[in-house]
Amino acid sequence: MACRAVKDKRELTRIVKTPEGTIIIDTRGRIAGRGAYLCPSLVCWQAGLESNKLDYVLKTKIAPEERKRLLAEGRSLIGGG
Repeated sequence: MACRAVKDKRELTRIVKTPEGTIIIDTRGRIAGRGAYLCPSLVCWQAGLESNKLDYVLKTKIAPEERKRLLAEGRSLIGGG
């Protein structure tokens, strides 16, 4: 999504804004809500979370502390520290 690379959906990680408004990482791709996809690259995660790209796609405003939490969770998923 953030890097605009074309990849198979199964290679990507879904970020979801649930109907309750919570932003979570959906590793199974089954949680209901508005979703965005990030590839397993730290550069892609940083681009999506440090800009307003995810805000735009998820149609919400992500708080700075939420961005930090999501980036930390993303790093653990992709093995980036």
